[in-house]
Amino acid sequence: MSKTSTPDTIEMRACIACGSTAPKQHLYEKEGLPIYRCGICGLGSTDVSNFDPKAYYDENYFNGNLHDGYADYQASESVLRHDFSKIVSVLKGYNPHGGTLLELGCAYGFFLNVAREHFDVYGIEICEDAVHACNARGLANVKHGSAQPQELQAMPRPDTAVLLDVIEHLETPQTVIETVARQLKPGGTVLLTTGDFASWPARLFGKNWRLMTPPQHLWFFTPKSLAALGARYGLEIVTIEHPARRIPLSLILFQLCRLFRLPTKPVKFLSSIGIPLNSFDGLRVVFRKTAAAA
Repeated sequence: MSKTSTPDTIEMRACIACGSTAPKQHLYEKEGLPIYRCGICGLGSTDVSNFDPKAYYDENYFNGNLHDGYADYQASESVLRHDFSKIVSVLKGYNPHGGTLLELGCAYGFFLNVAREHFDVYGIEICEDAVHACNARGLANVKHGSAQPQELQAMPRPDTAVLLDVIEHLETPQTVIETVARQLKPGGTVLLTTGDFASWPARLFGKNWRLMTPPQHLWFFTPKSLAALGARYGLEIVTIEHPARRIPLSLILFQLCRLFRLPTKPVKFLSSIGIPLNSFDGLRVVFRKTAAAA
């Protein structure tokens, strides 16, 4: 990646979150890929070339055919809707009158199906199979795309933008956040979830952390790096927490099999069983667009 890299540092390329050009620490290798950490904001990153997200994030990613995807996303709908209802309740507190909501990476539309009871919903999704499923379920405003600026600009300006476990997958998350912030209406809200690279599980397990899955995950955020990234584009954090979630039992077993390098054979009936869990390594962050950025 760098002509001037040593085993412990990487070239002084600006951090996409805080903008620092301080050398980044090389932590370890995972799946043959280097993992680096910004010494200022703690943002983790990797270096991936020849990775085509459109080829990777297809129906196989959602149905258990990829070892670092979902065990059976569609069969987990009832479990996922439970958590999505909680997220909609959070958003209603910031947007009591509803308005336009845009979800980036909306998968099969389970969150949007809950959110449309209060919001006028739009979505963008890279998996064509998922887009067709959304459209078939009456989510006509879900479009196929990879959250490029021109795609986001073609959507109505949202009052609320949502990225649920998406930002870590993006090749250039700073460009996406910049565009979302620009498109967001004055006083608008951004809610995102992602792993916490500064959490004790991430630090304890290192390369074996459950969310250390390059090239699926390209970025590993911390509260400090998210605050810095948002501030660059006029977004300030209003809440940040590590909420408990209800996890499909099939996904728990799927991830354990991956961790211990055992065969991953999803058991579909387990997908409808939700296990309440707080591993304290998952962030939920709400940003508000500042008056200065409006």
